[in-house]
Amino acid sequence: MITPDTRQALVIGPAYGSVANGREPLVDTTRLVRIATALIWTWLATDVALGLSALYTIDVLGGLGDAIAPAGSSEGLEQVLTVTGVLNVLAVAAAGVAVLRWIYLTSRNAHALGAAMAVTPGWAVGWFFVPIANLWKPFQAVRETWQVSADPHAPDTVPIPAVLRIWWGCWIASSLISNIDFRLSMHAETAEQLITASWFTVAAVPVDIALTIALTTIMRRLSQMQRDRAGDIRQAQPQVVEDATVE
Repeated sequence: MITPDTRQALVIGPAYGSVANGREPLVDTTRLVRIATALIWTWLATDVALGLSALYTIDVLGGLGDAIAPAGSSEGLEQVLTVTGVLNVLAVAAAGVAVLRWIYLTSRNAHALGAAMAVTPGWAVGWFFVPIANLWKPFQAVRETWQVSADPHAPDTVPIPAVLRIWWGCWIASSLISNIDFRLSMHAETAEQLITASWFTVAAVPVDIALTIALTTIMRRLSQMQRDRAGDIRQAQPQVVEDATVE
């Protein structure tokens, strides 16, 4: 339900950054969600490739039994690991930028709906880069955005869906595993140490698969909720919803 106060506070307009009664216009994130989703699945593909490369490394070094490395295979293995590692880093960067932009815009949309929120759009992104606080503040930001988008008038009554908790749990687990993997890999000097590090790379894959499914589900559902809110307002003030990818 959209009240007269909310209609006055929020205008759906074509001019990016225009305001009505001090509030930003609602931004359509549909195209951004498609782009971000494609980048996230691309990252997962490189992540799986990295996991398979790590599993092969374990096998070559005898972690699954006797070592099977033929003469000269170590050089080829190193090249494969380097290429998959670089592709994974590039994919992480691209997907990360898209997801953070989506988090910012959906938070801004939630603020535009008029409900009081503790986390600003800027800090919805910024908290990811603050040690310790990044363990819970980004989740709080997305949770608030979800609740306000579902019901701007009574967000505290909106239950937190399981998919949000799954996403955040997987994100924390993936970050922890990746951090341990990186530290072990940097200090690996023996075959046994490299095998241990490689097992962490392999362990990250199923976690990242669950993370990908949860995150893309959240993005799709949350953006749909905000489109629904925009539709309610459009019925009262029919104008054009701006596109998030055009500035």
